[in-house]
Amino acid sequence: MKSIVVGGKDQKAAIKNGLKELNVNHDQVEIEYIQREEKGFLGIGKKEAKIRLTVKQSNETIQKPVSAWIENGQVYAYHIEDKHPMIEIPDDIQVIKNNEIVDTTQTTLTADDVVEINIQQEDPVATKWRIVLDNYKLEAMLEIDPGYQIVKTLQDSPPNMQLKLSYQEETMTNNDLTLEQVIEALKEKAITFGLDQNALQEALVAKEPGQFLVAKGIAPIAGKNGWIEKKVDTEVADRLDENQDGQINYRDSHVIPTVEKGDIIGTIHPPIPGKNGTTVTGETIEVEPVSPIEVTEGTGTVIVGDKVVANANGRPLIEQVGLAIKAMVVPQFVQEGDVTFSTGNIHFHGDVDINGSIEEGMFIEAGGDIRVAKSVYEAELTASKSITIEGAVHASKVSAGKNNMSIYELGLKLERIITMMDDLYAMVKQITQQANELDRGKLKPILLKLVEKKHRLLPNHIKELSSAIATKKNDIHDSTWFTSVDELSRLFISLNDQSMTIEQLENLMHTLKNLRASSQLEGKVESVLSVSNALNSTLSCSGDISITGKSCINSKIVAGGMYRSDGVVRGGEIFASKGVELAEAGAISETTTIIAAPKNQVIVINKVHPGTVIQIGESQHLFTEEKSHINAHITSEGYLLFH
Repeated sequence: MKSIVVGGKDQKAAIKNGLKELNVNHDQVEIEYIQREEKGFLGIGKKEAKIRLTVKQSNETIQKPVSAWIENGQVYAYHIEDKHPMIEIPDDIQVIKNNEIVDTTQTTLTADDVVEINIQQEDPVATKWRIVLDNYKLEAMLEIDPGYQIVKTLQDSPPNMQLKLSYQEETMTNNDLTLEQVIEALKEKAITFGLDQNALQEALVAKEPGQFLVAKGIAPIAGKNGWIEKKVDTEVADRLDENQDGQINYRDSHVIPTVEKGDIIGTIHPPIPGKNGTTVTGETIEVEPVSPIEVTEGTGTVIVGDKVVANANGRPLIEQVGLAIKAMVVPQFVQEGDVTFSTGNIHFHGDVDINGSIEEGMFIEAGGDIRVAKSVYEAELTASKSITIEGAVHASKVSAGKNNMSIYELGLKLERIITMMDDLYAMVKQITQQANELDRGKLKPILLKLVEKKHRLLPNHIKELSSAIATKKNDIHDSTWFTSVDELSRLFISLNDQSMTIEQLENLMHTLKNLRASSQLEGKVESVLSVSNALNSTLSCSGDISITGKSCINSKIVAGGMYRSDGVVRGGEIFASKGVELAEAGAISETTTIIAAPKNQVIVINKVHPGTVIQIGESQHLFTEEKSHINAHITSEGYLLFH
């Protein structure tokens, strides 16, 4: 058998060359593929295809069917004389046969044809990406959606007389983002701090859409103002205990905290400074400055180092407005039995706890809270804070929340003086630093000259404060008010040549600011009045009023907060600054009952009888028939509306 080895630019060409050299047809030889062609890179490493052709014996020649087929992306054909296979050509596939483009949708093939297939490829999709900063510039996020290209390759097909060309698609990721592009974008956004090189590299080779934290700043850490750590309870607690018979005594449900002399009430903590942060653009994020608290020694307390210590027995209180804190121990008066003619009236600056009733004609006045375990008959009670009456109130006058507004008003007058003195102190400080030889005790002439030029109204404000203190002296229990205004008068009004040093001026200002802080606390006291039942009485409170029992009959109620009751109100009148919530109002006998609130509040009543009057602002409504589920308020147009 004759055999030769031939080459060609590809396998097809090699076969053609071999058949020509042997002068035989394709079906008369056996083909052995020795080497496939390789294109190489830029001509380097290029190899041609090599095959071995062996002529068959005449009796080995096999008649093959006429057909065309595709193998490894190459088109092959077998034909006999005038019978040729045919291929169908889709629109997006180009066929070049024997160096000529086939412009029809079909063409025939012979074994000797050289066929080249070109498939129309889609344009690649570019990588989408951007760098996003958060609102605080603490994080720079690289968002990336890698590009891709759909690659189409000719699909192999078995021999067929009529062969239809087809292709298969494969999506190839093409993340073409470069480090140089990212660095340029970071520069444009001025991102220089906290860069993460590892995250950058991960983003550049990403095959899937994702987010990469490429830069991270340092978040600021907020500081904390000074605070007082309570070491004892300061709030009245509700506690329900069973007796030996398993019953609950609701009259003993309020537990008032107490301390003894020497007990530590609280620990004063200094402020904790915060830590500044840094943005990814290198900017400093400054934290808010912190301040110490200003703790004032109140009645019955003393400050020892960083401890607030009880200096008397009684109820501990800590009141705070902003950074101003006043700690005190309020003494408590306990009356074990009834308040009668034999016990006398009670006037006490602290809390009053009465474990009995209050009889006719008695008067109770407390600078703190009042608690009455039983009922009140034709008596008068007045408390600066809250009042709780666990029994009924008959024909009595009860007033809770008589806040020491006198002290609060004095504080407002003192505020103007402190503002001016702060300005004077700053100027005096500057003058004394520039004139080292100045006599340390001769500040008064300088102060008076500055007052004349800058704050002429200061003496008048001091006189107003002095007059107000004299008028309200019965309401003032802190002698510091009297000594401080005397010191101000001697310094700015008196004509004597009183000496004054910077240190004395600073001490005076410190005292005045403590008084101001104390006065602000006085104006913030919240009070409540709680009564079981009321009959023919007058109840008033700066805060909420609650009727915990079944009825309030023919009584006058004035609440600075809300009025609440799960019982009935028959007769009398109620006014509550923050609205009314009650179960029933009026009577079947159509007794006049007035329920009132300001125009911006709501009155809610489950059941209303005829004769009941609801008034919100200036608008009134008289009910002439029984109604249920009343929710009354003033609309934006100014009308009284019921739901």
